[in-house]
Amino acid sequence: MGDLNLKVFLLFSGGIDSTSLIRYYLDSNFEVKLIWIDYDQKPAKMENKAIDRISEYYSIDLLKIHTGIKKPQIDNFEYLGRNLMFFSVALMNFPFKNGLISAGIRLNPRYLDCFEIFIIQIRNMIEFLSRGEISVDFPLMKSSKLLTLRYSLKNQVPLEYTYSCDVGTNPSCNVCPSCIEVQTAYRELSSHE
Repeated sequence: MGDLNLKVFLLFSGGIDSTSLIRYYLDSNFEVKLIWIDYDQKPAKMENKAIDRISEYYSIDLLKIHTGIKKPQIDNFEYLGRNLMFFSVALMNFPFKNGLISAGIRLNPRYLDCFEIFIIQIRNMIEFLSRGEISVDFPLMKSSKLLTLRYSLKNQVPLEYTYSCDVGTNPSCNVCPSCIEVQTAYRELSSHE
């Protein structure tokens, strides 16, 4: 694979994970551009507010894509084919000659598109389709929400602008898997201090 020239197109949701990756890549001297995809997900309205605030905070270019999908297939908060679609859309809209597509995906047995086999296959497919000019990066793959939260607090990531609720309510529902994961991480953080 050729030189990827420190450029990254970050799949961005406005949550803690993808927002922490902005700081991570900026601190690693990457040129960062963001892509947010509206696939009629329940939290789209709140995510849209979060991504606008965060991209403005960092003064980073943000591309918004509306897929036109109506009633995406969803089963217990898992959108069928979501991450596969994300990478396809990012590849089709890739703003650099070469570089990385990155996502805040971590290994999670709850979602099929967060299994290691998916990560390996999507990397192979993106590298194949781009003739080695584009690869993928998953810095949080083996991390935990607690470690990401610690990193974010230490590096002044604007957590107050993030939104991490699967239901899309304002305020957050506090009972969906994403809300529970964030609450658990904050509890673990306070118990270790």
